[in-house]
Amino acid sequence: MNARIAMMMMGLWVAMPAQALVFTVGEGDTAALVAAIEAANATPEPDLIELDRGLFLLEEAWSDSKAGLPPITAPLRIRGRNTEIRRYSSEPFRLFHVAQGGHLILERVTLAEGNLGALRNDGTTDLRWVQIVDNDVKSGHS
Repeated sequence: MNARIAMMMMGLWVAMPAQALVFTVGEGDTAALVAAIEAANATPEPDLIELDRGLFLLEEAWSDSKAGLPPITAPLRIRGRNTEIRRYSSEPFRLFHVAQGGHLILERVTLAEGNLGALRNDGTTDLRWVQIVDNDVKSGHS
């Protein structure tokens, strides 16, 4: 009997770590960005989303999170290429929410026009080569 079968039978099987996912999102494809964040949230590995150059418009808040994108609940790196994520709505919401236990590394992205701020951080957030422009927070909003 080989060692692997013996370990499985004895309950000593050690799961091999799964491989991180890599998503490539085309220019302005906000629906694909949302889907990639949701898929990354479903894995414990530090996944990567690579955004093409261009503008990603957020037109409404995601569920009740007051953010234009799904909350970040797992380790995730989002890497842009001169990419801009902009709120394009009269509805008040921020662009990102990093939930407790989430870890967002955001690179080479401009965050624009979040009117509850660009980002709410209840987890861990690292910003690398990120510009935050034309965002504001009104008193009394969270």
